[in-house]
Amino acid sequence: MNESNRLLWGRGGARSSDPRTSKEAAQKFTAGRVTAKMRLLAAYDEHGPQSDEQAGVQASVRGAHKRISELLKEGYLEHVGEERGVNGTDVRLCALTPDGQELADRLGLDLGEKIKVQRDELDRVRDGLIRLAGQLESILDSIHRETRQRKMANISLADFAEREKEQLDRASYLLDSCLEFTHDR
Repeated sequence: MNESNRLLWGRGGARSSDPRTSKEAAQKFTAGRVTAKMRLLAAYDEHGPQSDEQAGVQASVRGAHKRISELLKEGYLEHVGEERGVNGTDVRLCALTPDGQELADRLGLDLGEKIKVQRDELDRVRDGLIRLAGQLESILDSIHRETRQRKMANISLADFAEREKEQLDRASYLLDSCLEFTHDR
């Protein structure tokens, strides 16, 4: 991984002491990620010089000042002036350096596609969670219905508890499946 990639992508979730296989798996996992630094570079590329707060809003990055400070230290951004901020205090304005512009240009073609892939993946996860919520709601409705039936039919508590355990086990399985699905993403 070259220096500019390492700075943007981080270490990919693997420590330097991890075995080679862990490092390869971590790089594969992070291959499609769009990092906060990448989004900030894209914001400066698209909107020009701006304050940390403005760049954070443009890039949808909370706490952008930390990543911006890193990009300044790494030489991809430079301080180009100040302006009066929203609260009346002076705020710094930063812009891309030539190295930052070169990196933004290299990332520019890929960034839009990577963001689209992430949004598509989030849509799939959201759809899966909506389906799961519907299934869990159905299970809870069934439990409520059976509770009313038990009261009316005077079913033994042991029989009722067994049926409820089966329903709760099913709900637990669905929830575990959802968690595995989201964790695998």
